[in-house]
Amino acid sequence: MDATAIVCDAQQNLSLTRVRLPAPTAEDIVIRTVYSGVSPGTELALLQNKITWGPYPLCTGYQAVGVIEVVGEKVTAFEPGQRVYYRSNVGMTSDT
Repeated sequence: MDATAIVCDAQQNLSLTRVRLPAPTAEDIVIRTVYSGVSPGTELALLQNKITWGPYPLCTGYQAVGVIEVVGEKVTAFEPGQRVYYRSNVGMTSDT
């Protein structure tokens, strides 16, 4: 599954980049993002190397509102069509 994300490279350049999401598992929820927040404090600290989220390139933005599109068979608390708020950027890797 493909998506678009704000990606930070090792030189602290930001770009809108196509990313590949892993196939969802039985324990995953796939959410179509409607609105995503980019925290100036957190992303600025990332760009200034005051914090790290792992190896570059990495996806910034970690909070969003969206609509659940797919629910894994082991997930019982959510269903497709629900609007949700979430904080995570786990699972995204850059195609570049």
